[in-house]
Amino acid sequence: MSRLRTPPNSPRQNQNMLQHFHFRLTLCCAITVLTFSIAPKLSADPVVLTTSDGSEVTGEFAGWTSSEISLTTAGETRSYPTKELLEVRRHEAPSADLQTTPMIELVDGSRFAISEFTLTDRVATIRTPLDENPLTIPAEQVRFVQFLPAASQSQAWQREVLTGDILVITKKDSAETETLSGVINNIDTDKVEFTWEGDTIPVKRAKIAGLGFYQAGTQAVAEPMCWMALASGAKLAASKIEQKNEELQVTTTVGLDLRVPLADVASADYSVGKLSYISDMEPLVSKWTSLVELPATAESIRNYGAPRRNISFGGSPLTLLWPSDAAGGSERLTTYNKGLALRSRSELEYRLPNSMRRFVATAGIDPQMVSQGNVLLTIETDGEVVFTETIAGDLPPKEIDIDVTGKQRLKIAVDYGENLDLGDLLHLVEARLVK
Repeated sequence: MSRLRTPPNSPRQNQNMLQHFHFRLTLCCAITVLTFSIAPKLSADPVVLTTSDGSEVTGEFAGWTSSEISLTTAGETRSYPTKELLEVRRHEAPSADLQTTPMIELVDGSRFAISEFTLTDRVATIRTPLDENPLTIPAEQVRFVQFLPAASQSQAWQREVLTGDILVITKKDSAETETLSGVINNIDTDKVEFTWEGDTIPVKRAKIAGLGFYQAGTQAVAEPMCWMALASGAKLAASKIEQKNEELQVTTTVGLDLRVPLADVASADYSVGKLSYISDMEPLVSKWTSLVELPATAESIRNYGAPRRNISFGGSPLTLLWPSDAAGGSERLTTYNKGLALRSRSELEYRLPNSMRRFVATAGIDPQMVSQGNVLLTIETDGEVVFTETIAGDLPPKEIDIDVTGKQRLKIAVDYGENLDLGDLLHLVEARLVK
């Protein structure tokens, strides 16, 4: 039986095949290069830096360390010292929370997802998406662990001062939980050894919604360099940051080293110790005086005009109406998270921290009252008037920047304007002391 034999290729055929192979190889390489070139680079996502003077810079990440962040803007790369930053944030960062995810909170306030938690001789071993290797940490540095969503339904136990270790256990055939106080011994993947009322009993892990450690509340923790928020909902108290390619090596204030993809960073709050919002401070004096004298028995009305923190007098977020600009842009309504709502006549006085150098704010009339609102805003430092202007609804909001270096007291007074108290609702937004 004869076999069919393929005749050998000629030299020209071999050359043509080689050229065809080379062409296909070149084409594949070109496609691969093109694919990688058009794929989004993590560091190319636009971010916004807010500096301590309130200015903003938008660009692409070029580097991130504990001491500085580098941005590339319009082809030029510039470094910004972190000591001069208030915030880093992405333009559009996805957000989530950890309410339905197994998670851990440490004594420094860091919260992040975990996939495994065990305990041996008061040393916890955890697995987390933020590191490929297991991490170990003393139980005293763990504030609480949430295993099941049921633990997040009532979060009071997460903030209480504990008198012992606690277990949050799901009740049989119920979504409700009960809390037991005792001593947590060893924990493995199946059970928790728990000493309760003198007896040590094994509790099935499947029944445990969460747990907390008693001594965690007594730990002294250093102030973080910044609070880093991740798209997953995690929050990290960072004491050190180093960029390695497209990842950040983040060291928390309790010494955990975590690996964070740069693309997962939603924001980083560098205002720690650099900034204090007035609405977060307790005033030495807070007084509202009605235009019409109130009877001594009218206790329920006396708080009618009392200053509001971070909300308007209507209960909605603080807003200001900005007029159209010279470039032809239309007027815009801007919402603010921080600030005060004040009526005429109001007085507030605060003690100034020694380290703060400037008082910065924006003042304007509540947009609901722009047709009537007219007040006289006066600001004093140590009894000296440093700012006094009429704030009216028919005028643009007023930017305020006052040097308070070496001063001890700050007084804010809102008095009646041209329309007496009609529409006199002042929004003093983003009012803050800056280091």
